Amino acid sequence: VELHDALARNRPQILLRIVPVVVARHKHVVDVQEQPAIGLLGQSREELGFRERGIAKREVAAGVFQHQRAFEKVLHLDRRNFEAHCNLGSLLKQQGKLPEAIIHYRRALEADPKRLIVHIELGGAYRQTGDFAAAIACYRKAIELEPKSASAHFDLAETLKVQGKLDDALVSYEQALAL
Repeated sequence: VELHDALARNRPQILLRIVPVVVARHKHVVDVQEQPAIGLLGQSREELGFRERGIAKREVAAGVFQHQRAFEKVLHLDRRNFEAHCNLGSLLKQQGKLPEAIIHYRRALEADPKRLIVHIELGGAYRQTGDFAAAIACYRKAIELEPKSASAHFDLAETLKVQGKLDDALVSYEQALAL
């Protein structure tokens, strides 16, 4: 559970640390300036030296937009690119564009159906849209792929709890804690 909480708090930082790697792999396709937006991640506004919070937010937003465009360019040339679909799904999910995020997560799974994290992220997007049945299916698939995934068990438990299936949720919570 602590690991899940840590991941949930740091997903934007983790995601945007991955973005430069994907962009670098496709540098011949993408014309993106990676700095200074990437450098802003994980730093407080005091560390950044900004007097106004809005400046930092605009810089990060501009960097996210650049990376979104970069992934879209990669997908224009390679529609089945797992990394681009997965990362674009994460960017869109962060922006609250859940239907679009779901499309990209599903396409990532078409390219590589055995990626645990994509099943979990897709489940989270479905849960946020209120499609609990689809979210549960995603978490169950993640557990099928990796029975020792505390995160998948925890997210399944949270979704079952929201649906009022408390006995099932308790079993999933116990499984998560046992891992």
